[in-house]
Amino acid sequence: MAQRIMHGFSKTKLYNTWGHIKDRCNNPKDARYKWYGARGIRLCKEWSDDFAVFKLYIDRELGVCPAGYSLDRIDNDGSYEPGNIRWASLKTQNENKRTPCSRIFLTYNNETKSLSQWAKDTGIKKSTIEARRYAGDSITDIFRAVGTFARHRTVRGRKHNVFLTHNGNTLTQAQWAKKLGISSSAIKYRIKKQWPIEKIFSPRGCGHENSLKQPRG
Repeated sequence: MAQRIMHGFSKTKLYNTWGHIKDRCNNPKDARYKWYGARGIRLCKEWSDDFAVFKLYIDRELGVCPAGYSLDRIDNDGSYEPGNIRWASLKTQNENKRTPCSRIFLTYNNETKSLSQWAKDTGIKKSTIEARRYAGDSITDIFRAVGTFARHRTVRGRKHNVFLTHNGNTLTQAQWAKKLGISSSAIKYRIKKQWPIEKIFSPRGCGHENSLKQPRG
């Protein structure tokens, strides 16, 4: 059945679009591969394997292509997959390509991807990656597991600010202290003593602050 449908539509604009997408996403020899496949952008497997499935989705979800429009990815860093394609004008597509996240790439473990693609592949929110990057985390700390924290200093003028990142939030040590209702020195002590992460960022009233004063001997 799929072969008959493909044969019947082999000379249509949509079939040609499908073929071009496959080439730029899957074929390293394609001139456009560096902007698509090399960035981790793919044509999802069910569409790549069967044009009939691809066409069925287009017909049901997008309908007939308006004059002057063509297929576009909603998230310019995402793949050709259900929920991420639309009919769009050339102006809309050009604006989509100019979004800041499309121009930011990070290289980690010899792989270079956009923030959106890293977020999709690692399960770390894009906003978390952006916050860690802005706060000055090393590339290793940017991609550390959610729930762990990094401690780093940035210099602004002559002032040294200690930033801590936890659960996607990056704040100065003083800001964390205010948020948790404890002193900055209490946080410093907890880190120095290598407390478990959940206890380092526990607020006042959870009982952990009582152990700040350790008995001697």
